[in-house]
Amino acid sequence: MQIGARVLKTRPRKADIAKEQTEDCDIICMSSANRCTDLQQIEKIAKVERYPYPGNVPGIPERTNEFAGAYAKQCLAVAAECGVSSIDLWGKMQEFPGWQTAYLRDGLHLTRDGNKVVFEEVIARLREKQIRPDTLPSDLPLLDDIDPNDPLKSFE
Repeated sequence: MQIGARVLKTRPRKADIAKEQTEDCDIICMSSANRCTDLQQIEKIAKVERYPYPGNVPGIPERTNEFAGAYAKQCLAVAAECGVSSIDLWGKMQEFPGWQTAYLRDGLHLTRDGNKVVFEEVIARLREKQIRPDTLPSDLPLLDDIDPNDPLKSFE
């Protein structure tokens, strides 16, 4: 099976269902991020941050940056097929020399700078649609509005 082929078979229908069930909903499909498979770098980070299981499990191809890139490409193809916005997070991160340590904390999870890339890309897509985050309705109370003495009351 081609890498990511299952994504193309199942995701378009899920995006269609989401669009059907929500009025005035804009969907943004975001690709997977990069993967750092440099075991020396991952083990170095693991020792500093005390991760018990550094490195990749041998023989699992989907834990490589190459696979993440192929999956990201399929994700973007699904977004195009469904007519929804997309963010090529994998491609965006590849543009930065040293992305392995600048954007990834342990080879997979994002650093503060990695999360900043995600934030900036999401905000850019919202602006393209003339959506301002400060005008969006909130489904939950803001943290400042939660009563520390009776938190559940804030959710009524």
